[in-house]
Amino acid sequence: MEIDLVKILGLLWLRRYFIIAVVAAAGFLAFGLTLTLPPGYTASIEFLMQASGGKQGGAASALGLSSLAGQFGLDMAGNQKIFEIFPRILESRTFLSELKDLKVEAAVNSGKPLGQFLIPNPNPKVPFDVQFLDKLRSTITLDKDKDGVNILTIKARDPVFTAYLANSLVSRLEKYYSTMETKKAQQNLDFLESKHTEAQNELSGIAEQLRIFKEQNRETVTPFLIQKMYWLQMEQRISEEKYLLLTREFESAKIDYEKVKPIVVVVDSAIVPFAKSEPRKKVMILIATIFAALFSVAWIIAMEWLRRARAT
Repeated sequence: MEIDLVKILGLLWLRRYFIIAVVAAAGFLAFGLTLTLPPGYTASIEFLMQASGGKQGGAASALGLSSLAGQFGLDMAGNQKIFEIFPRILESRTFLSELKDLKVEAAVNSGKPLGQFLIPNPNPKVPFDVQFLDKLRSTITLDKDKDGVNILTIKARDPVFTAYLANSLVSRLEKYYSTMETKKAQQNLDFLESKHTEAQNELSGIAEQLRIFKEQNRETVTPFLIQKMYWLQMEQRISEEKYLLLTREFESAKIDYEKVKPIVVVVDSAIVPFAKSEPRKKVMILIATIFAALFSVAWIIAMEWLRRARAT
């Protein structure tokens, strides 16, 4: 059984008040639902970060960061690992667990520890740390815009809290990364210092052996003694080269240790949002009315099809 398009349009026109009623009802229901949903707020902070002492190079140009970073006195080359590691730090249990006792600033319940603020009624059947980490991870989002600038976003029901946590996290990210990099640099420095000391002692020992050998055999010259002195001198030169190499590495490690402190430049700090980001009333009402219109049209056509099927 066929229903031509003209007849369908005519049928819809005849039932237009039904369609309007369904769409209006859906719109009012969606609007009423938005009034019952808890409000949500969003605050974002934009920042650049590098390890100090970097050198300009092609990596920064590839991301289009050089000119932008230059406005803030930053060198982005050789520091792409910072951009790569931030999401991992924000997801890490170690970093997030340290935030549990952070005293928060908020419009309501200000001064509470972050864990208690996010989980006011914890589930006794689930470990609190698991609940806290899940909740905190769902609150934090880290992205990069087309220019490579980091954008840290916080979504929560308290507007003051969103801005406070966004700004606090960037500060703590800097300290956490600095501690992590400083620890690695310190380990490298300690290792090279010990090897440098060993090389220095080794060189001193060989020099002392050569001095004693020369004093003991000052008046004696034999092929054996000449060969032995030659090998002692060769060993001394090798030790000297080893010592000089480790000296350079040790001095370089000292410089690297001073350069690992990261620099954060906030491009745009987070401010307390005044407008709600959720629920999105217009979007919800638009979606509800579209679905209602489609449903009412499908309902009218289906009922007409059934009526004709029964009539034949």
